[in-house]
Amino acid sequence: MVTKKKIRKVLSTEEIAALSKAERCQLAQDRHMPFAERLRLRIGEKDPRTGCRPWLGTFTDEGYGVLRDKTKNRLAHRAVVEELRGELLPLTLHVDHLCFNRACVNIEH
Repeated sequence: MVTKKKIRKVLSTEEIAALSKAERCQLAQDRHMPFAERLRLRIGEKDPRTGCRPWLGTFTDEGYGVLRDKTKNRLAHRAVVEELRGELLPLTLHVDHLCFNRACVNIEH
């Protein structure tokens, strides 16, 4: 079971990998945790066959991953790119899934 102590600190990559999918999703519900950390918790392990990193959170009706940020929902594949770049992308800029998997958040795709 995940403790509140784990929720309040920034988790290392190894600690996140050791958590089950249910524990990761439970931790990601904590609104006091920084957005980037909640985002990291919802990214699955890389599939060795396809190279995709699946989104473990909720999805839109169209199949895209989505995560709540303060007062709005953000598409997961865009949020990953924005967090890595450190800036919001213009809405006119499209972030394509070159693997054609809408649930994938791997920036290499």
